[in-house]
Amino acid sequence: MKKLITLVLALVFTAGICQAQLLWKISGGNLKQPSYIFGTHHVAPTAVLDSVKGFNDALKSVSEVYGEVDMAFMKDPQALMGIQQKLMAPADSTLSSLLTSAQVDSVVNVLNKYAGGMLTKQHIEPLVPSAIGAQLAMLQNAVAFPSFNPAEQLDHTIQEMALKAGKAVKGLETIDFQMGILYGAPLQKQAMDLMETIRIDDNSILNARKLASAYRLGNLNTIYDLFTDPASGMNDETKDRMINSRNAAWVDFLLAVIPTTSVMVVVGAGHLPGQKGIIELFRRAGYTVEPA
Repeated sequence: MKKLITLVLALVFTAGICQAQLLWKISGGNLKQPSYIFGTHHVAPTAVLDSVKGFNDALKSVSEVYGEVDMAFMKDPQALMGIQQKLMAPADSTLSSLLTSAQVDSVVNVLNKYAGGMLTKQHIEPLVPSAIGAQLAMLQNAVAFPSFNPAEQLDHTIQEMALKAGKAVKGLETIDFQMGILYGAPLQKQAMDLMETIRIDDNSILNARKLASAYRLGNLNTIYDLFTDPASGMNDETKDRMINSRNAAWVDFLLAVIPTTSVMVVVGAGHLPGQKGIIELFRRAGYTVEPA
């Protein structure tokens, strides 16, 4: 179960025209010194940082680092236990009560395409359907990034680097908020969404490979297209809930921070591009946002 939590949390942390770039500088306006935005892929190997020119200098120059969440909770056994409880379905609403036997078998079969036959019905039976879907997405992305190590998740690694450099690390959201977004839907809807995820598995693994390639190249346009592709299961409601509304809330908060404090914002790369992405939202607020 601990391994599963680690895998799921890597996704917790799963957009105008942008250049092929992951690191961006915010300047101008009323800023005393620049701030930065860095787009992550929650399943990319940490070695990707070696290829991001200027990242270390940007990190050294700021006072604070803001991630989607402050990942210090990863060191808190009680916090991890609370997360585990939220991944578990009520005793009367386990997977077999939400899906037919044939549907459960199909879920196990698709998971084992990536897990090498190591998962059984008993492994997933007590989990809420969204947690199973998150595990599948993790397995698919791990295929696309075979060198990914769940114990060295990129967002967490950057926060650890910041702490070692004496920077304050803060979260734009709480872990409870993120858990609510990812796993708070009614169980029947989660079950329906899980079966849709199973149905589009072939397309999802293809997109995972395309996303990994786009991330290696820093191609935000392609990342945005893949994230918002209806064929991948994205619809307007999900896009607004998972991406647009969160972007707006983050930028509204940060607009009050960056005039007096230089920061590096470290969030999933899918949040950067697009007319409602954080790059464009900062530009609309009067700042210059350009490749660092």
